[in-house]
Amino acid sequence: MSQVSNVLSIAKAEVGYQAERAPGERPSGHQKYSGQVPGLEWSNYQPWCATWVSWVAMKAGVASLYPRTASVWTAMQWFKQRSRWSEFPAVGAQVIYGTSGSTHTGICYAFDETWIYVYEGNTSLENNANGNKVMARQRRRRDAYVHGYGLPEFTEGIVTADPSKKGQAGYTYAAKASGPASDTDGSAGTTKYKIKKGQTLAGIAALLGVSLAGLLALNPQIKNPDVIHPDQEINVPQEQEKPKPPPEKPKPNPEPSKPPTETSSGIYVVKPGDTLGSIANRHGVSLAQLLAWNPKYQANPNLVVVGQVVSLRGSTAPTTSPRLTSLPATVKPSKPIAQRPANAKHGQHCECCGQLDGITKELRAIKAELKEIKDAVKSKPTSPPTPAPKPEHPAEPKVPAEPTSPAPVHPEQSKPTDIPVVPQQIIPTPAPEVHLVP
Repeated sequence: MSQVSNVLSIAKAEVGYQAERAPGERPSGHQKYSGQVPGLEWSNYQPWCATWVSWVAMKAGVASLYPRTASVWTAMQWFKQRSRWSEFPAVGAQVIYGTSGSTHTGICYAFDETWIYVYEGNTSLENNANGNKVMARQRRRRDAYVHGYGLPEFTEGIVTADPSKKGQAGYTYAAKASGPASDTDGSAGTTKYKIKKGQTLAGIAALLGVSLAGLLALNPQIKNPDVIHPDQEINVPQEQEKPKPPPEKPKPNPEPSKPPTETSSGIYVVKPGDTLGSIANRHGVSLAQLLAWNPKYQANPNLVVVGQVVSLRGSTAPTTSPRLTSLPATVKPSKPIAQRPANAKHGQHCECCGQLDGITKELRAIKAELKEIKDAVKSKPTSPPTPAPKPEHPAEPKVPAEPTSPAPVHPEQSKPTDIPVVPQQIIPTPAPEVHLVP
C-alpha cells in the first residue's frame, strides 16, 4: 500500500470517534490521541485537531512527512519552511483553516473543481472548532476559511491541483481530481471502469497514467486497496486532452541568393536593356577595353543575356594588351536598344534596326582595332633578357716600374761609299719668244 493510501485509510477508520467530556471540561473534552503521541501528552484537554493529524501520520509510519505539533500555526510554518506549501488542494495534504492559518486543520482525501473533502478531528457539523468528533467534511474549495495546504513529500508523489507543479518530479497535476463516491457520476471529470480478472489497482493506475494515490482518492469506498474483485466498478479520471505543445515558429524561408551586383569586386550583372556599349559608357571605359576584359563576348558582342556577369576589371584580360583610352572618332557609344511592340514591322527606318546597324558598324571597327592591337603585340620583337652584370673585382694595384738608366748616345760617323760624285752643271734657260701683233 502506498504511503498516502495508508494515511487516508487510517484517518478514515477514525471517522465517528468522539472525545469524552466531563462536566466543566472544555468543549473539546479529553481524547485518546494526545497520550499516544510522544511529546504531545500535555495537549490532552486542549483543542486536538493538529494532535490528531500527528497521530494519524505516526500510525501510518510517515511521521516525518507531517509536523508533530498541537499548534495549527506551527504546522503551517513547518510546511512553508520546507517549500511544501500551496494554495491548491492535494490528496493527502494537511489543510489549514482560518484567515491567519491558526484556527483548524485536517487531511484532504479528495477534491474537485468546487469542493474539498477532508478528514478532520475535533470538529462538528456546526463548524465548531472544538466539536470533539472525527468526521469526513465537505467544504467549498475557495472559501475564505480555507487558508492553504501543506504537501507531504510521499515516496510515490502527490496529486495536486497546483498548476505550477506541472511536470515537476514528485507531483501529478489533476485540476479535476475527484469527489466522494456518491458524487462521482462523471460530471466532475470521472468515469466508471470495470475491473477485469487478474488486475490490481496499481496496474489499473499505471494503465490509466495516474498515481495509485489519485485512484484511491477517487474511490474512498475501497477500504483495502489490495482487495478488489472482477467486474467491480471503480471511478477513474476521464481521459483529458493532453495540452498541445506550442506551435513551432515557422522558420523564415531562406532568401534566394541574389545574383552578384556591381561591387568593389569589379563585376556587373547584365540587366534588361543593357548592351556592352552602354555598360562600358556607364563605367567610363571604352567598349574595346571592356571586350578585352571579357574575351568570352568577343565572338558575338551583340549577344548579352540578362543575368550574365561582365568583368569591370582587367583580371581576365591578357597582361600584354595595351589599354585604349578612347574610341576612334567614327565610333560612338551605343545606346540600349529600345523595346518595340510585338506587332511592329522592321525596316530601313526602324529605330531598333537602325540602332543595331550602328552597333554592328561599331563592333566591326572595334574588331579591326583589336586585330591591329593583337598583330602589333605579336610583331613586337621581344628583346633578349639583359644578362645580369658580373660582379666587378677590385683592380690590382699597379707595381711601379723600376727606373732604367738611359742608353749612351754615340755620334754618327760618315762612312765612305762606292757611289761616284757627279759634279753639278748649270744648264742655261732659253729666253721666251715675243711675237708682236701689228
